[in-house]
Amino acid sequence: MHHRTLIITAFCSLAAALSTSAQLTPRTPSAPATQPLPAPKLLKEEEAAKLLAQLETIGKTLDEQKFGHNAKIIKELREAGMTGEKSFALWMDCMKDVEFDQRGKTVSEFSDWKRRQTKDANRERDGELQMQVQWLCIVLMDTNARTDAARGEAVTAALAFVDNLIARLQKADGRMGGAASQNVLNSVFAQHYKLDATVNMKEGGALVPEDVDGIYERMIQPFYRDTKAAASLMQSWTKRIEQQTAIAGAFNFVEAKEKFATEKLPQLRWGQARDLFKLGQVEPATQTMIAIIKANLAHRRTQNWIDELTSLLKHEDTPPPAGGRPRGTPTLPPAPTPAPEPAEAPAEPEPDPSKFPPAPGTRPLPADAPLPASGDLPPLPPGVPALPPGTPRPGSGKVR
Repeated sequence: MHHRTLIITAFCSLAAALSTSAQLTPRTPSAPATQPLPAPKLLKEEEAAKLLAQLETIGKTLDEQKFGHNAKIIKELREAGMTGEKSFALWMDCMKDVEFDQRGKTVSEFSDWKRRQTKDANRERDGELQMQVQWLCIVLMDTNARTDAARGEAVTAALAFVDNLIARLQKADGRMGGAASQNVLNSVFAQHYKLDATVNMKEGGALVPEDVDGIYERMIQPFYRDTKAAASLMQSWTKRIEQQTAIAGAFNFVEAKEKFATEKLPQLRWGQARDLFKLGQVEPATQTMIAIIKANLAHRRTQNWIDELTSLLKHEDTPPPAGGRPRGTPTLPPAPTPAPEPAEAPAEPEPDPSKFPPAPGTRPLPADAPLPASGDLPPLPPGVPALPPGTPRPGSGKVR
């Protein structure tokens, strides 16, 4: 009996010990030992120079590939933009690739869709597609330009395009929409040609076919400023104001015309006067700018104009002339001269801005210019040469 009691007591003690052990908090594993960083391995100066040279070579090769790819597309777009029917045919091919083949749809699905598109002729749609094709072609010409001459070809084509666009907008009561109101780099044409890989278009480019304001502001006039073509720049302002006035006049409701006259037209005239000021015609430009301010005191940009003209008159946004005193330096009285200097030849008079010759590629736009019955826009100017693939071009600048 005593032996049995000892066994039971020992068993209970063992069970209690096991229960206490189970309630203990498990031990946290120790953190791994910190490994020291490997010793730095630096490039020698000669090795770094070799790698930089390789990267430069690769970059040039990539630029050439982009240039050749875009040049081939320019040729195809120029051909497709000749008529509305050709533009529509290219659109069908691009839609098949982007919306059907790439999405894994069947041939019968494409055939059904195509049948609905071609059942009835839609000249308005075809004309808008033609405008989109033509403008994408011009955008690529501007992007692919490596010289001022090549960029000038794109600007000449843009001027002809806007002439045709104005006539179409007048026929459409100032409104168009459809493909003509879309960003061409988001179009199915751009997706088909994968232009996102070859066009590095800076933000805010002139990418919408019917955006007359943007085409002048971001393509045509920057070219004339960059190339110091004063006559062409001022003529482009005159034409831009005439054309945008014609668009406003095409609307059937009076409110649109009044809004243009009170809001947009003063801004256009201010921009023209500002460029005239920067061309050195300070006196007439200043008189015009003061008159614009006085006549538009209720305009939302009047205070901006006052600040801008103040800055121009103080020469705060232009560098001092070569050899002149820095801005902010007080004017000192002239030092006495010991002997009279020989009289200098009289300075040449400043050019009269009203006598600037027309910009190249521009022409008067008849208000009643008819459109072809088929809805086709005229082709791009014949003076703009095709760019076949592989054609060598002067310069080695990067694709913009």
